[in-house]
Amino acid sequence: AAAMAGGKYIATLDDGSSNYGGYIVYGGEGTVMRAILLNSDFYGGAGNGTRGVEKFVLEGLGERSVRARRFTAESAMARVDEGQIPKFGGQWFLNEDCGLVGREEVEETRAVNGKVEFNVAASEALLIEPC
Repeated sequence: AAAMAGGKYIATLDDGSSNYGGYIVYGGEGTVMRAILLNSDFYGGAGNGTRGVEKFVLEGLGERSVRARRFTAESAMARVDEGQIPKFGGQWFLNEDCGLVGREEVEETRAVNGKVEFNVAASEALLIEPC
């Protein structure tokens, strides 16, 4: 459980038949702690070409707000040793001392009619938490 930051179990939102997936991390008593959305379409363009996007819809949220942080890089081929640093929520770690740098980017979205929509680009993931 410690590896999931207090989560008790994980459930999948999809049937595994496509490149688009989702997972829910549940805490004690079945409370939703986090959702993870994943677009595993390959994007190797690093700025060249169009990076595909998939729309995800989460339902059953009531009227609550959620916070989201993206895990992304220039492409699926990004290499830290070539200066193409992946970012989580707009931040990254320095190689020299593991210091956290960058301005944190958090997307806050309020559910409408119990639903929130997120666009997740190819080779990108999104971590969503209730506010």
